[in-house]
Amino acid sequence: MVSDNGSIHYLYVIRIKCYHWNTSLCQAKIRTENVYWQTISTNFKSEYPKAEITVLIISSNKGIPDTLKNMLSDEYTIFTAPNSEEGLSMVKQEPPNLIIIDITVPNINGIILTEQIKNNKYTVHIPLIVLSDQNTTDEKIKAIESGADAYISTPFNNEYLRVLVKQLIKRQKDLKQYYTSSASAFDFSHG
Repeated sequence: MVSDNGSIHYLYVIRIKCYHWNTSLCQAKIRTENVYWQTISTNFKSEYPKAEITVLIISSNKGIPDTLKNMLSDEYTIFTAPNSEEGLSMVKQEPPNLIIIDITVPNINGIILTEQIKNNKYTVHIPLIVLSDQNTTDEKIKAIESGADAYISTPFNNEYLRVLVKQLIKRQKDLKQYYTSSASAFDFSHG
């Protein structure tokens, strides 16, 4: 680019991946021609959807988080917690977009942990999947009654779980978009 006085100026575009849960906290520092540092806050949501969508896996069984990371890490940023206390702390600190809980998680079992998350007004909106090696109707009912959005028995079908995660996150985004738009302020009647 050439300025009015004939000197040449260059414009550099720098793309920075942000993997912080809150992408609005990502900042880039650039060195300018006047030899000072200028901080530019940048929102990468539209360009780096992986950083936008986070999944928290709460399980003490090392095999479950490893399997789920391999399945989902191409599309989502994955965080793990080895027990219910750490998991609950992570949820309160920075709520993820989706939670997957192993029902046999130590300290507080998965059903009680699900109830704690779903009975909190700040985390009730987070889609939650319960994984269990028990395939009884009673266990499924307990999980759904506790607030789980889905119950999956292990071993599970990878494609089914992948599609379920995708659809639960999509539904959450659609609801958020609806309730933050002017459309939610109107009463619809007669179809």
